[in-house]
Amino acid sequence: MNVEPWLNEFRDPDYVFRASAILLGVGQVVTTLEYLWMRSELGDGGVYAWSVLRLARPRRHPTIEKLRDALFGQAGTVALLGLRLLLAVTLVLFASVAWLATIAVVALAALLLAFNVRLPWGMEAADDVAVHATLGLAAYALARLFDAPSLGLYYVAAYAGLVYVTSGVTKLRDADWRSGVALGWVVNLQVFGAPWAVEFLAPRPRLRQVLSWSVMLAEVSAPLAVLLPAPGIALVLVAGLAFHATTAICMGLNTFVWAFLATYPAVLLVWTTLHSLAIHPLAEP
Repeated sequence: MNVEPWLNEFRDPDYVFRASAILLGVGQVVTTLEYLWMRSELGDGGVYAWSVLRLARPRRHPTIEKLRDALFGQAGTVALLGLRLLLAVTLVLFASVAWLATIAVVALAALLLAFNVRLPWGMEAADDVAVHATLGLAAYALARLFDAPSLGLYYVAAYAGLVYVTSGVTKLRDADWRSGVALGWVVNLQVFGAPWAVEFLAPRPRLRQVLSWSVMLAEVSAPLAVLLPAPGIALVLVAGLAFHATTAICMGLNTFVWAFLATYPAVLLVWTTLHSLAIHPLAEP
């Protein structure tokens, strides 16, 4: 199967923006619905009560304090989540409508930054990836309005590569990961673990070690994927999707799938750019 014609679609930055925006929007719909499902935890007595979390924030002018309390109290936060859901759905359905997608992605970027203040604890790496992907898409969308060049999409790809490498290096420095022991711990966590995965991996230490090294080496070498030929980059991205899907099944971290998947179109933009330069190098002066 020749995948190069399909990959070349990502040569168009607008196509990349639309693809990323839709994937990002789907992920934000899932995340926001999860927060709305547990909205009782946002009120007094809940895990995410603003009356407690606000104590970790510096004091501001009384007017700002009142505004912040109104926005980040239970009612205000639920309203912001409703707006976040609306913006996410807008990206999914109207990513091809430039002006509407621009408003949605810029507003969503502002909301996600606000939620980093409102919910400083309990966030996942996927939340950070989603924030940076949204910021990159917002930068591209705003620059597009003024017909100005933007590095926003390249920023998304670079950030994805940085996250993979950082995760891989961190694991490589840990003897428990290198031995495969840490993988057994991960699947055996009370909150995120999977009993069936524990039963399968516990009696197979060699398999745990092989899987651990496969993940670590794949993560640290992820940025090199843009140098591969078309079948290679396609295989790497499919493997990445399979890895995050497996993680979602084993640990319930479903937002990782959508957060990282939203960066893949930008990665393909980098791939098409590099291979275009390789085929048509810049003329020497």
